Amino acid sequence: MCRHGIKIFWLLILMLGVAADVTFGIDYKVEGAFTIEESHDLYNSGYDPKTITGNFSIVVKGGLWKLRWSQSNEEIDYQEVGTDGANLYTVRSVAGFVHHQEQVSGKHSANELTGRVDEGYLPNPGTSPVAPVLWWTFASASYLDTNSGPRFAPIWYPEILYSAALHTMGIELPAQVVRASSPPGLPHTVVFSDDGIKREWRNPNSALWLLPMEQSNRPKPFDKGFTNCILQVLSSTNWGGYEIPIQSEVRTFSPKPKAKVATDLECRCHYSVFVTNIVKAADEISTVPQVDSAIYTADWRFANLQPQVIGVGYLAKKWLSDDEVRRLPLYTNALGHMSDMRKQAISREATMAAPRRGGKWILFIFVALPALWWGLYMRSTSRNQMET
Repeated sequence: MCRHGIKIFWLLILMLGVAADVTFGIDYKVEGAFTIEESHDLYNSGYDPKTITGNFSIVVKGGLWKLRWSQSNEEIDYQEVGTDGANLYTVRSVAGFVHHQEQVSGKHSANELTGRVDEGYLPNPGTSPVAPVLWWTFASASYLDTNSGPRFAPIWYPEILYSAALHTMGIELPAQVVRASSPPGLPHTVVFSDDGIKREWRNPNSALWLLPMEQSNRPKPFDKGFTNCILQVLSSTNWGGYEIPIQSEVRTFSPKPKAKVATDLECRCHYSVFVTNIVKAADEISTVPQVDSAIYTADWRFANLQPQVIGVGYLAKKWLSDDEVRRLPLYTNALGHMSDMRKQAISREATMAAPRRGGKWILFIFVALPALWWGLYMRSTSRNQMET
């Protein structure tokens, strides 16, 4: 059976409500596939836009969730991200890539897993762009129960290079959310809007995370905002009394160069999501990705806290607790390094600002004052001529 035929087959099964007689709780597992059509070179890397395919499964247990997926364009076997409510844990398996490199180089690598820890329970679009798309579609009901808006954690930020930082800082964007009328109340349509504010570090090479981000209005006509992203559920099924999407799409947008109106946008990515199976989530399934071997972890859970520590890297055979990380010598060293780096960044900013301030006085002395003097002289001369 061709892939199109398989999709129709699953669509008919799910729409007929094969599992409609079950009455499970809100714990469920959704499996499916997705495609990503890039209509623009997202990172200006010189590569042509492409179509990416992938498969996913997501477990939802109330407000907790765990997502696993793989996609065709990466040298990663799979990615898995989940939460315990306090922190977000991400695992990337690069076993296939590592084995290939071992065959080429003849050298053994001990690391087949990489990880990341972030504070909170919301997916980070800067580290895993697919994750917010699937989370909003299948796992956002509890979040929406406690957050009525008008601002929400977005699916993406136009400042792609700063997406991870903006998420970590808790930057939310306006959105209009229409939820399904049946439990668990997943979104039917979400329209995100940019708020017209550009956020960036003026000198990312020296000030990244060390100084506050600068904010400025976007150039007109986008200074009042624009449509950032649209999520739309195309069809759903009744699964044990719960309305679960089985077909959905997400489009992300950014301003066109030289645009004249705020609606003149270009679609950056088009995500199509299709569900193939919905089952009850097993009680014993944890929503934290399992780690059963050495994993090198970049720990960002303290990036938005005081004292601030960013990107502590360590090798461990499990996820470390907050206190376990704080007891690491690496954490203590990073804490002192952050303090020294921040002082240096502040000093550099002051040094760079001094010439700018001095330049204003030079401009005033050599341009404004002569112009003022000349204007007064001409006014006096004109008055004298009129009197004579």
